[in-house]
Formats: sequence, C-alpha cells, structure tokens
Amino acid sequence: SDQAHFSGPKACRVAGMRPRVIKARKIDGNYRLSAEDVQSAIQEDKANGLVPTVLFLTYGTTNTCSFDRPADFESIAREENLWVHVDAAYAGPAWMLPEFKKDSEAVGRIATSVNVGGAKWFLCGFDSCFLWVRDRRFLTDVHSATDIFMAPGNDDIYSPEFKDWSIPLGRRFRALRIWMVIEYFGTDGIKAFLRRALDQADFLRGKIAEHPAYEVAIDSGLGLVCVRFANENSTERVGDLSRHLQDAGFLCYPSQVEGKPMLRVALGGSATREDDVEGLWKEMNSFATTPEAGQGA
Repeated sequence: SDQAHFSGPKACRVAGMRPRVIKARKIDGNYRLSAEDVQSAIQEDKANGLVPTVLFLTYGTTNTCSFDRPADFESIAREENLWVHVDAAYAGPAWMLPEFKKDSEAVGRIATSVNVGGAKWFLCGFDSCFLWVRDRRFLTDVHSATDIFMAPGNDDIYSPEFKDWSIPLGRRFRALRIWMVIEYFGTDGIKAFLRRALDQADFLRGKIAEHPAYEVAIDSGLGLVCVRFANENSTERVGDLSRHLQDAGFLCYPSQVEGKPMLRVALGGSATREDDVEGLWKEMNSFATTPEAGQGA
C-alpha cells in the first residue's frame, strides 16, 4: 500500500520488478490495505498483460502503525499463487502476546517470507533483523554459487550456507548478541517489556484525549502515539513542539497524516520508564499552556 515502508518499492527496483502501489483505505481508525482493492488491481494488471507475483503486506506501518490484516488475503494469495511477504519490522514482536495470536497464526498460514527487526522492539540493538522464509530453496536456487577452490558445503537446517541465501558472500556474527538477549530476559521478560510500552502509550493517549489543545491524530497501535493540535493546522507549530521536547531530552519527530502535521511519539525504549512518559507529557502540557511557547524559540 502507499503506507508501506519505502524499502518495499526499492526492493522491487533491485529485483527488476514493477511495483503497484495501492492507496490504503481508512478502516477502523487507521489506514490499511483492502483485499477488494488488491483483487481489483490484480485483475487490471492481468488485463494489461502483467503477471502479479508478490503481495507485500505491512504489519505495523512506520508512519501510523497500521496493520494489513493477513487473514483477509488468504484466498487471493492462494488463487493467484502469490509470494506473500509480511513486513513486521516493528510490530512483529507483539505476536508473543496472546491478544495478537490470531494475527500470528494467519501470518503462519499465508506468508512466504516474514521479516522482524530486532532493533525496533525486540531489545537486540541495531543491525539485527530476522527473516523467515517458507522454503529456502526459493533463495538458494537464485543465489547459490561456488567454484572448484571452495570447500564442499552442506546446506542443512542446522548449518546453512548463507552465501547461497542472499547476495553478500559473508556476514558479521550477530547470533551471540541475540542469544544473550533472549537468554537474559526470557520470554516472560520480553513480554513484560512489550506490555510496558503498550501501557505507556495508553497513558499518553489518555492524557492527550483529556487536553483541549491536543488530539490523537489517528488510531495508531502499540507503542506509537500520533498527536496533533486540536485547533491548529500549522507545520511550524508542530516543529516548534518537536524542538521544545528535544531541548527537554525527548526525541519525537514531526510527520503528516491526512495532509495535516502531527508529532510521532514512539515509546518502547529499553530504558523508558513511566516517569519518563510523565515528564514528556509535562513538557507537552507546558508548551500548550505557555502563551509564548513555540514562537520561534
């Protein structure tokens, strides 16, 4: 959809494919891909002599944390024999929580490949991203390469020959760091970390809903809170708020949704505590109630 991360169209260009970007619909308070629109686009492409090949779904979009519902696309994927990639870079870890189990089960049924970012919401730090593929032969049939001077390889599930899985011939060792995170926190610890971020985001949304100067810009999910001024539509004003918060030690980036400026507050840092969120709200409240706030300061 037009809400997907820009890495999707970029990957299409690298692969020599033509991306078809479909405008997301506002459904249940946020923007997501409609199965009806996908089906219509497929039929139109076929009529124009094109061959639909890949369906790119996003589970937790970057701008507003919306969700393409995997279960909605099962019949389309099966009937059209599509490769279904699910980009769950941010929201994938939520599948550990019971309220997201149905979504994870649907992904398990439909997805040909899934990626989850370890750095975004899984405590593993930058440069850790997990890719699952239903059949690794889809990768090795394309990328496999060797020569007479190479030691014989034995690509099996416990000893994969990763040079035959992707373009790079080598990669850095990251497994120990990821193992240490899982070993230290355990599944209960990671679930508690995720739950804390959800609670912090709900706390902030509640404060925003009660304040006359602010409003929730869109029904974002998980740890992302999208806020804008209730009676203003000023990009400069939102930028001033962002700079005010940054001066106070809180990094929140401006963006837009529905053509209107907003501020994205992404909660879920490993060191973020409840008093941090309370301090953030204190600064937001101060900015909104001080007459000279945001006047180019």
